[in-house]
Amino acid sequence: MARVWWRRLVLRGFGCYREEKTLTLGEGLNVYVAANEEGKSTLVMGLVAVLYGLPGSSDPGVFGKARYQNWDGPREFSGELEFRVDNRDYRLQRDFASDRVVLARWEEGAWRELVGGEHRARARRPNISYTEALRKLIGLETPALFTATFCLTQPLPRGDSLEEEVLRLLSGAARGYRAALGNLENSLKELTRYTRELGVTAGNLRADRRLELLKAEISSLEENIDRARRSLDAFPAIQE
Repeated sequence: MARVWWRRLVLRGFGCYREEKTLTLGEGLNVYVAANEEGKSTLVMGLVAVLYGLPGSSDPGVFGKARYQNWDGPREFSGELEFRVDNRDYRLQRDFASDRVVLARWEEGAWRELVGGEHRARARRPNISYTEALRKLIGLETPALFTATFCLTQPLPRGDSLEEEVLRLLSGAARGYRAALGNLENSLKELTRYTRELGVTAGNLRADRRLELLKAEISSLEENIDRARRSLDAFPAIQE
């Protein structure tokens, strides 16, 4: 994964910030201290929103425009993020109202646009150019994956309740970790009938599988070897 440094976040009309709010971060560890209800979590979600957009939800209780657009009639509802990836500087500008984005890179003393256009969160027809550019830069295509790995939010994830996309990455299965578990279960059923004892299925299978057949074959071979050994041991007496 590339080395990423968030350098400067600007929010306008976002959450509790009616006017422009700027957060500048240095390289390495940063600590932002503020009292309760003064917008610490809003800054984190602002970073997520600039990267991935805000869904057009009308429910103020969920992550979306209804929740994070300031209610005091701000002049703008937008965000800007400057960041560095492997010693190259980038700037992302997003208008939350129109879902317009511009991703640019600093080259020869000026910002050169790489990707632009409309990018709507959870759109049926996503902006492939922007999504692909984001994936190449930070390796994470969705806000769920971002907040579960790269930028942990409250409450912190527990080991027994990881995000579906995190489990998909860990399992290496394109269709999700449940597909990987299904493949493992099918493979196990080919090996043994005693899947219940292994905690995989509710009951054991009826017919013997590969391990049971091999065990029976080993037992038969051991009996033949024992019989042959007894015959060999008796051979001197027979010869005499």
